[in-house]
Amino acid sequence: MAAWDDATHDAAHPGRCTDPGGSPYAAQSTEAAARRRAGAASLVAFLRCHLTDDGSR
Repeated sequence: MAAWDDATHDAAHPGRCTDPGGSPYAAQSTEAAARRRAGAASLVAFLRCHLTDDGSR
């Protein structure tokens, strides 16, 4: 899977970015933060699948 940075960066707002449409500036996500969120989501899905008693595997 390929990814690219399509956010707009402004030197007047370091560490913050906006989309090309000009939405309000938001904190810029880091690669490490994105990996942590993906890992946490995968862990929750795995545990939900294997530790629930609803029989859906």
